[in-house]
Amino acid sequence: MNNKGFTIVEVICAFGLLIMISTAILPLLTELRTSQKALADERIITTQLQSELLQYKNETPDKFPFINKYELMTITFNQLDTYVEACATWETRHNNKELCLYASYKQ
Repeated sequence: MNNKGFTIVEVICAFGLLIMISTAILPLLTELRTSQKALADERIITTQLQSELLQYKNETPDKFPFINKYELMTITFNQLDTYVEACATWETRHNNKELCLYASYKQ
């Protein structure tokens, strides 16, 4: 038996198997990257919303409601009974999202 390496059929089969595996994995990696970006955006928005809510929670009631617009999101502040509501809205790849935080204020 003369064994000098791989035959052309073995190389083609291995290459075909490699191509099938890579075409199955690439869409999953793309979706994973998109999800990571969406989560990073949501973390940034939550941090910004919290800092602005702490800044505006002691404003006088006649200043509400008001809106702050940013490149990534829009924040709306409303006064509700004994607390301030701050809601951020932004667009994702698939839909619009909204996140609201609440803080009590001193009268």
